[in-house]
Amino acid sequence: MLKLEIDTGEKSGKVVRALENVNYSVAGLQLVQDFSWIVQRGDRIGLVGPNGAGKSTLIKLFLGEIAPTAGRIKFGTKLDVAYFDQGRAALDPNASVADYIGDGRDFIELNGQSIHVVSYLKRFLFDSVQARGKIRTLSGGQQNRLLLAQLFTQPANLLVLDEPTNDLDVESLELLEELLLDYTGTVLLVSHDRQFLDQVVTSLLVFKGHGEIEEQVGGFSDWIARGGELHPASANARILPDRTEESAEANEPVANPSSPIDEAAGYEARKQAKSEQRRLQRQAEQIPVELQRLESEETEMMALVSQPEFFNQPEAEQQKTYAAAQVLRTKIQALYDEWAAVEAALEATTSD
Repeated sequence: MLKLEIDTGEKSGKVVRALENVNYSVAGLQLVQDFSWIVQRGDRIGLVGPNGAGKSTLIKLFLGEIAPTAGRIKFGTKLDVAYFDQGRAALDPNASVADYIGDGRDFIELNGQSIHVVSYLKRFLFDSVQARGKIRTLSGGQQNRLLLAQLFTQPANLLVLDEPTNDLDVESLELLEELLLDYTGTVLLVSHDRQFLDQVVTSLLVFKGHGEIEEQVGGFSDWIARGGELHPASANARILPDRTEESAEANEPVANPSSPIDEAAGYEARKQAKSEQRRLQRQAEQIPVELQRLESEETEMMALVSQPEFFNQPEAEQQKTYAAAQVLRTKIQALYDEWAAVEAALEATTSD
């Protein structure tokens, strides 16, 4: 079996990015202040800090999507960038999962070898039914996993991942972790999952608010052990009247300043939350399978009703078929309602 790994493509230049005294502000808010930073090939950097502190802004500067208000950025050579941003992703709910990955083809090229789309999806924990089903039948976590699966079909020597771990179950987290650990390119990663950061990154950028960014060696636990502590970015908590691409970071909610940093309690809380998330995830995965079965049955019934021969039947037989179709529609609607309730509960567990 072909080992699942990210295709790095051509090796990039030694220096990926060099930032010199970079500043960025918008609507009077200082999101990056006098920041100098060199990213070299193979670096694995985690971005941590409260929402609104400037993480997404720095990513946009890093990618060249916005220009600094002061300072300069030197871009490296031979870069193939893969960028994951959950908030920007647009999935066609009526497209099939397999078609989304294969762009309508049955096979994709991965590391110079041809692999069937369904086989590729199985390595991202999608079974055959899910692979051939519609995207609308997937839960939020499964759609996130699908976005990652699609991202990794393209060669990239620079991965920029903005909150890739959101909504992922434990198995998916472990798969993503394994992929990134085997990856030899450069990684820039935003995540609130401390254990994931500990496993994947070798250095941190800590966003302290007021545009201050501090570089730290090691993972999150290493930084905490040295006395590191996250502080709310209260200065950046204002809501701007017009939410533009450049100012989106400033509109994000700020972390609660009263929340204590307690590693032991935090770990136990995450463990319980993951357990509840897995339970809801199983429900969220079972419902669309049943929906697919019922909707297929309804489609077959509607195809039968549309045939001219159907109206040659006795009236009683026609009414019997109509009644059965109504029962199916009622079941389908009830399942959609149940699915929505499960998804709402699932979102509540991931937002705590």
